Amino acid sequence: MATLTGNQPKKRGHADGLVYYEMNGKQIVRSSRRHGPVKGNTRRHAILMSLISKHAKLHASLINQSFPHEGSRYPRTFYIKANYAWLREALMPLVEHIFQREQKVNSRASKEDRERFYARRDAIPEVKEADVEKAIADFAAAHPNTLVMAQLPGYETLYLDGPWPQYYSINPTEPGLPAIIVGARVEQQQ
Repeated sequence: MATLTGNQPKKRGHADGLVYYEMNGKQIVRSSRRHGPVKGNTRRHAILMSLISKHAKLHASLINQSFPHEGSRYPRTFYIKANYAWLREALMPLVEHIFQREQKVNSRASKEDRERFYARRDAIPEVKEADVEKAIADFAAAHPNTLVMAQLPGYETLYLDGPWPQYYSINPTEPGLPAIIVGARVEQQQ
């Protein structure tokens, strides 16, 4: 993307593989994107991020209590960043299963069948939340002290060692801080 300067007439639209538009009063030009077939690694990564997002969304309320809220970063971002390599290792068999299934559909299906398959692909229907959770729980049980479950400043780091618990407590490492019980609903007294 580049900004055009000088005494040039204002342009908008597409020409010669470039897109001209105006943003904040400045004339901008960029190359137009070419849409081609998605490469294998790109699709695998998209599937992986979809599964990780599905997992993080399922545990969002616990993750929000167990990771910091700093600036514009959300606790789920901290969780995914802290665990990305381990989640990738845990979920790659599922990713490969989905990818291989897509390859079969692409190679044998008619155009209408492919359109029908890709219309529902975003939801990844053949992999349920329970499949994702089982893969992560099995990995955590086999590799304790790898998947970070809670990481707050001034508190001990907790690791997942099986399925996600409904409740857990985070103990402080600094004096004067209270223990945090994650997952519990605190009733307000009136």
